[in-house]
Amino acid sequence: MHKKSIFDYKSVVDEGEIEGLINLSAPLKGKKIQHINSTKKGGGVAEILNNLVPMLNELGMENIWSDIKGDQRFFEITKKIHNSLHGADDKLNADDYAYFEKNVFAQKDTLIKGADVYVVHDPQPLPLVKFRKEFGGKWIWRCHIDLSTSTEATWKSLEKYVSMFDAAISHCPGYAKELKIRQFIFPPTIDPLAAKNVDMSQDRIDGVRKKYGIAGDKKIIVQIGRFDRLKDPFGAIEAYRIVNKMYPSVLVLAGSYADDDPEGEEIYKEVRAAADGDSDIKVLNIPTTDESPFEINAFQRMADVCLQMSSREGFGLTVAEALWKGTPVVARDSSGIALQILHGINGFLVKTPQGAAYRISQIFSSRQMREKFAEAASAYVYTHFLLPKHLKNWICCLNAALMNKAKGVVEI
Repeated sequence: MHKKSIFDYKSVVDEGEIEGLINLSAPLKGKKIQHINSTKKGGGVAEILNNLVPMLNELGMENIWSDIKGDQRFFEITKKIHNSLHGADDKLNADDYAYFEKNVFAQKDTLIKGADVYVVHDPQPLPLVKFRKEFGGKWIWRCHIDLSTSTEATWKSLEKYVSMFDAAISHCPGYAKELKIRQFIFPPTIDPLAAKNVDMSQDRIDGVRKKYGIAGDKKIIVQIGRFDRLKDPFGAIEAYRIVNKMYPSVLVLAGSYADDDPEGEEIYKEVRAAADGDSDIKVLNIPTTDESPFEINAFQRMADVCLQMSSREGFGLTVAEALWKGTPVVARDSSGIALQILHGINGFLVKTPQGAAYRISQIFSSRQMREKFAEAASAYVYTHFLLPKHLKNWICCLNAALMNKAKGVVEI
């Protein structure tokens, strides 16, 4: 496969934007930046870093991406932390926190010597900041989670580490906590040239449809996402069953297990059970391979509607992906999803499976609505949620952090 260059994006965005990135990044040339998260396979953070790191390197920086390791208990604890930061009542005790910290501290060797900036993604590697004096450099916490409803006890247990960073980054103002350190606000983006988003021939889309036995004479509803309770695949099934009474349909629930999510396989089995033998509910575990991004791309393009019933989302890259392709989106009005959908203009925001079913039926019944949404959706993503925009935001953030220029909360 062709190795992407920053100049390839001239086919998508204005040439002046690419030249602007080159000029803006000049002060960062030669700077060493280490990104640390909890997995390189599965989930939105891994996908974001997989796109971001090579492009920052092409702009003259040396970005290194590292991941921490953990056993079953470690990831069970970090999953509880993740859920409770999203507002779930997942109880953690002193032994849980002690085990969590001990495992992260034991991975001090993950840190490289001499980095100018250390970027810690999400809570899993958070305690590594304890070693900041030894390693030097600037430290940034990039939080991909909606913290607006986090449980007080969990947040307090992590805040002692967050306060040790030089800066934090959140997706939107509503996620930012009251902190004494600098905060930057900007959302993630999708890569329009990635395999998940490139144009596809109808023959290739049809090939994927036939591979998975998806009927070509029925309406197709697609929800993409990890098998996670917060994604609410059960709500998607409920909405499909209502719609199916009026419009014969197929529901595709396609996702995978992230390496750092021990609940994935269990929830996958529960979703299969909830499908209750309905051959038009396709519950698909798509392992991460070279081909899987193309299959996800095909699902989103064959869909008459893309659905996202997540009760909480830090952002929800799958929404932006579908919007970019001009596929109508119906999604629950939750956290990061609401950043992307302008209700009634480029998609619909709903509260319940019943509301989703009503909006899906509306879209199925109106070609004019589908065409209107498609045009507005791709234009909105073009303006706000493509990779060159993300690169610009990161460059501004890194420049400000290294020069100690920004104070308080800065929305880029």
